[in-house]
Amino acid sequence: MSERAILIVGLSWAAWFVAWPEVVALAQTNSASKAEKALRNLQVEHRDAHRVLADGLERIAQNCELRDLKAIAAQVRRLAQPAHPDVLRFEPLPRSVQPPLPGDLSENEKLARSQLREQRKEYAAKLDSLAQRAVKAGFPSYAFTLVREAVFHDSDLERPRRLLGYVRYKDEWVSPFERGKLGKNEVWTDQFGWLPAAHVTRYQNNERYYNARWMPVAQEEELRSDFRQAWEIRTEHYLLKTNVGLQRGVALAMALESFHTFFQQTFAAFFSDPEQLRKLFANPLLAGKATKQFEVHFFKSRDEYIQRLSGKYKKQIEITNGLYDVDDRIVYSFQNPNEPAETTLFHEATHQLLAAHLKPSPIIASTANFWLIEGIACYIESFELRPDGASLGDPRYIRFEAARQLALKDRYYLKLRDFTAMGKDQFQSHPRISNNYSQASGLVHFFMHFEEGQYRDALVEHLRQMYQQAVTPRQRVDSLEDLTGIEFNELDRQYLKYVSELEQAVKSSEVESVKP
Repeated sequence: MSERAILIVGLSWAAWFVAWPEVVALAQTNSASKAEKALRNLQVEHRDAHRVLADGLERIAQNCELRDLKAIAAQVRRLAQPAHPDVLRFEPLPRSVQPPLPGDLSENEKLARSQLREQRKEYAAKLDSLAQRAVKAGFPSYAFTLVREAVFHDSDLERPRRLLGYVRYKDEWVSPFERGKLGKNEVWTDQFGWLPAAHVTRYQNNERYYNARWMPVAQEEELRSDFRQAWEIRTEHYLLKTNVGLQRGVALAMALESFHTFFQQTFAAFFSDPEQLRKLFANPLLAGKATKQFEVHFFKSRDEYIQRLSGKYKKQIEITNGLYDVDDRIVYSFQNPNEPAETTLFHEATHQLLAAHLKPSPIIASTANFWLIEGIACYIESFELRPDGASLGDPRYIRFEAARQLALKDRYYLKLRDFTAMGKDQFQSHPRISNNYSQASGLVHFFMHFEEGQYRDALVEHLRQMYQQAVTPRQRVDSLEDLTGIEFNELDRQYLKYVSELEQAVKSSEVESVKP
C-alpha cells in the first residue's frame, strides 16, 4: 500500500468521550487565528503551484506518449504525484551536480527532458520563495518541508542546498564534514565507512588495518569481539562503537546519520529560536557548521548490555532494549534477533538529540507535560529507511495502530487537560502506563499531521520550551492551548475525530490494495 492510497474520508462520527457541552468549542474554528490564516494561505499557494506543475508535466507526458516515449511519460507522471499529509517523506537528493543533457538523445527525447527540467526549476523557485515567507510567518517546519521539496526538483538550486547544509565540492554537493574528508583523500564506503583511499583495495581483499598493522579479517574480528576493542565507526554526527561487526556497525551508523538529517530538518525550530531561523534563511551560509558527535554503544548480546549497565540501573535494565544515559550522554543498545535494532536506536537517539544542550541529569517535565517526552520518541520510531528515501509517521506503524484501537475500540482516552498535567513520576507510575504510551504516540501523530501540519510548529515550540525549562527552571512553558489557540476540549474532539477518520482511511486503502 502506498502513502498516496491513504485517503482521508469525512465521517459523521460522534466523539463519545467528549461531553456534549464541550462540543460547542467547535465554534472557535469559525474564527481562525491570524497565524492559522497565514499557514492556510501558504498551503493554498503550495497546492496551486503543484497543480501548475502537475498540469505542465501531464502535457509533457502526453506528448511523450504520442512520440512513443512511454518510459519517460511514466517517469514524468511519477514526479507529478503530490505528497501525502499523513506521512512525512524524505526523498534522497542527487549528490552530483546536474550534468548537461546527453548529446546522443533523439530530438523528441531531448525536447521532453529539457521541458521537464524547466518545469521543475520553475516550481522549485516558487517553493524557495514560499519557504522564506513560511519562516517569517513562524512555520519553520513547513518551511524546511518546502526547502527539501525545492531541492528535490532542482538539485542545484544553491540557496535551498545551503539551507540544508550542503556545499559544492568539485561536481558534487556534500556537507562541510565530507568536504574535509575528501580533501584529505579519504573516501566513504558503505561496507567499511571512511577509509584512506589507499586502504580500500586491501579492505576489499579481506585485510584490516588495526593497531598500526595489517592483519587478516578473521584476526581483527576475534580481537574486536571484546567490547573494549570494539570497532569505532565515525560519521559526521555519530561515533558508534560495536563488537557485532564492522559492516553491521557501518549500516547502523548510516541509518543514524540519515535519521539525524531528517530530525534536524523536521524539528528545526527546536534547535534554533525564531530569530536564529530568520537569520539562517536570510543568510544560508550560516548553515552546515560542524557539530559534536553523538556516541552510541551497540553490544553483540543482551548479556553484555545488562552487565555494562546493571550496576547503575539494577534490575530495571533487564526489561529494556536500549536507553539513553543522561549522565554520560551515550545511547546503549544490543543486537536483538527478535526486533530491528534501528527502532530502538531511533527512539533513544531522539532523547539524546533533544537533551544534547542540557547539563547532565536534566530535570525535564517533572511536574507536567511528561507525555510528550516519551510520545515524541515513540513517534520517531516510525522513521523508516527505504531505497526510495525515508518516511516518518506512517499511520500503519504499530504505535499508531495501538493508539487508534485504544481510543476507538477500548474507549480509553485521558483528556488533554488531565493528560498534560501529569509529570514524570505520575506518568510512569500510572496503573495504565502502557495505554498512556499508546495515547501519547497517537497524540504526537495528531499534532504533527492534523490538517497538513496545522499544529506541528506549535508542538515543536512546546517541546522546545519544556527542554529550555530544564536550563532555566523559572521559565514558564506555554500550554498547547496557548500555542495552538484552541481549547483543550476542542483539541480532544479533533483528536478523536482524527483517529476515527484515519482508521477508516487505513482500512479503505488496505481493501483497495488487495483488489486484483
